[in-house]
Amino acid sequence: MTGLLRLPPELLSRIVDFIAIGETSEIDPDDDQSLDHDDDDDDRYSTAIDLPSSSLSYQHTMLATMPRPNVFSLRNLRLSSRHFSSVCATHLYRCLRLLPTEQSAAYYNNILATASLSQQVQKVVFQTRMVPAGSTSQWATHEPGPGDDYEDPHPFFLDALEQVGRFSNLTHVEMVFSAECFGPSWDHDDECPETMDFREQVLSAFYAGLNHRKHPASKVYNLSIKNLQNFTPQALIDDGEDKDTGFKADFEQVMSRITHLSLEVATEDDSAAPENTLQIPECHDFFGHELQTYWIAPVAENLVYLKLYASAINIGMFPKCNLPTLPKLRTLILGNMSFTNDDQIDWTLSHGATLEELILDDAIIGVGATFYEESVDIDGRRVVYSPLQNLATRPSYQPTQSPALAKQYWLWPTRWHHIFPRLQQGLPKLRHFAFGHGDWDEHLAYDKAETLTSVLQAARYQYLDRGTGPDNWLRADNEQKTYNDWEEDEDNVVRQPDCDDEDSKALQDLLGSIKTRR
Repeated sequence: MTGLLRLPPELLSRIVDFIAIGETSEIDPDDDQSLDHDDDDDDRYSTAIDLPSSSLSYQHTMLATMPRPNVFSLRNLRLSSRHFSSVCATHLYRCLRLLPTEQSAAYYNNILATASLSQQVQKVVFQTRMVPAGSTSQWATHEPGPGDDYEDPHPFFLDALEQVGRFSNLTHVEMVFSAECFGPSWDHDDECPETMDFREQVLSAFYAGLNHRKHPASKVYNLSIKNLQNFTPQALIDDGEDKDTGFKADFEQVMSRITHLSLEVATEDDSAAPENTLQIPECHDFFGHELQTYWIAPVAENLVYLKLYASAINIGMFPKCNLPTLPKLRTLILGNMSFTNDDQIDWTLSHGATLEELILDDAIIGVGATFYEESVDIDGRRVVYSPLQNLATRPSYQPTQSPALAKQYWLWPTRWHHIFPRLQQGLPKLRHFAFGHGDWDEHLAYDKAETLTSVLQAARYQYLDRGTGPDNWLRADNEQKTYNDWEEDEDNVVRQPDCDDEDSKALQDLLGSIKTRR
């Protein structure tokens, strides 16, 4: 130990950094077998390994994802010497997580009251439920965690939100709500642990604490909201004549300082008939209008990092996802995005002057679509939405209904080996790209997005059929699977794309080109 302590302080700090962060991936990038077909996993065709470059946001955002996975080792090392005690404290107290318990609030307040510890805090995670996610199965009941059966925010939780600005070196904040939500069009509030009023009360206190008059969190530039309901609080929509003007003012002031924004959006779920979920108006209103107008537009000019996940549905085509161009964007991470026409690719390429990092988690190409009630532009391969209108003081952005229940369908011949070269040529500053399937089963895809590696999944091609259930999106189970295979007309049958080799080569070419830019 004496010899170890004689090392330069920079090396000792790097040793502690390694212990704190640990291994970032169990995949060996030099493994020659990494591109072989895995017969034991029907979902994966091939893997094209491209670990993130240390010069990109990957290292910078470790604080936002896995700030201290090896707490046990850090605590032991901290006891070994006075020097290590100081260095390890930096990692141990860098990120705090406040759970909805009085004991957790007491720890939070004790750290806040100890100057030597509170100065180490750079991130605070506020978690409204002990078990925010629950089961991944759409047929299973989401089991609450211990103490999660409460309806109103705890006073000690709201008090902690008010005090957050007292952490003088705070730069990252995250709010984690329950994954279950119900909007006004889906009258199941009695089954939901967090009502719209609950969420609005917590969000209002959250932004009020960040913009506190005496101790604002003025250094916070990285903001994350996990399980944000797809229903913007009314106070952020109204001009403030009859509503809470304080919430809107705090919100606008805090958002004006944000350069890194991460949102995972939770949507209502018709558990009895999941195929009807996309009929719920809130998901169309939010992704089509509210997301860009109230959440992204306030930070559009300053945003350099955007992570956007839909937690339970595919967004992009239906519901349509409208996003503004972000002139300074360097990192773009999208989860559960569907591509069905060139407009969406063009939007991504519009950031070619600045974009350095692109991560697509569970991105799919819609090789075709069948609609019955909604009007569609077959040539443009898009759903037709009505002009924005106000209903009950809220903007409404809904798909137009067709006059008759006539079958409407389109096919899209574009494949990933067509898109990858466009990204290679149209994003000249791109230095990291990932295209794969995150840890969705354990509800960690959003948290681990920056560590995603490139893996071609069979499910990267899907077909939307509004007449099927329990899921409107159909995927291929094997090479013989076809969509609409019950059709008598062979021209209407959509076969699973047979282009694994072409996609794999195009992906490897893209990754190879990117590596030469580093």
